[in-house]
Order: sequence, then structure tokens, then C-alpha cells
Amino acid sequence: MNHLLLLLTLVSSTALVAADVTVPNGDKPGFTLTLPAGWDAEQVNGKTVIHPGAKHPHIQIWATTAADLAAASTSVSTIVDSEVTHFVASTTISTVIAGAPATQLIGTGEEADDNDPSNAEVTVFTVNGVVYVLINHAEGAGAAKQRTALSTLLTTLVPAAKK
Repeated sequence: MNHLLLLLTLVSSTALVAADVTVPNGDKPGFTLTLPAGWDAEQVNGKTVIHPGAKHPHIQIWATTAADLAAASTSVSTIVDSEVTHFVASTTISTVIAGAPATQLIGTGEEADDNDPSNAEVTVFTVNGVVYVLINHAEGAGAAKQRTALSTLLTTLVPAAKK
């Protein structure tokens, strides 16, 4: 019984420790983020899927083929179509991530898997010359509730060493 309690204590305390996740650029590391305690991530079909300890919102990050930030920002609806279709931004915010200009677009669309209405926040940014997109989306206010946590998460971004 004592061994079981020790094991449960170790497992539960491990879940409270922040963890690093590497976001790839193809088959190479792109950058690393430090996830908040209780969050985890996995690689699915070329995207880093982040689980914030709750079913919603859905958060994915991936490298794009966009030439630059401006090109990605103007074609963001097409870029995120695999997650949210018919995305239309109602708010655009200029920001800085890892010392480089970035754009956050907040708007609505439809969940790609079931066509339910979705609120989405898309952040487009560059790391080592590669354009990435982070999409945070959910029905209702789920995406907005994670806005501050995701802003904090992006401050932990460490670019992979250029080779």
C-alpha cells in the first residue's frame, strides 16, 4: 500500500511541473516552449497540439510555407482551414514574439471537424525566418479564456539553434 501511495504522489506531483515542448519545422526543431504546469502537448500530423488541462479550447501550432508575416496574415483563413473553416478576423493586433513582429487575429468561423460555430484567435509569428501559426479555438468563450495564458506561453519561446 505504501508503494501505491508513493507512486500516486510521484504521478500527481509530476503533473504539476512545467514541461518543455519542441515545435518542429518539418523534420527539424523550430523552437521550444515551456508549458504551464498541468498542460501537455503531442505531435499530430505535423502540428503541435497543446492540451491546456481541459477539453477546450483546441490549440495547435505549426510551421507554414508562407513567405513572410504579411503573406501569412493576409491568407490566414486558408492557412487555418484544417482547424477552423470560413475564418473571418474582426480584430487584428500587432505584437512582438521572441523579438520579432507578430500579428494576432481574433474572429469567428466554423470548427472544421463538425461545422459548429467557433471563436478563434490566430497568432502568426516568425522564428529563424520561418512563419508559424498558433490557433486557439473553441465554441463559446473558451479561446478568449486562454488568451492571457497563451501570451505568457509565447514569452517562453526559445528558438532552435540555426545549423
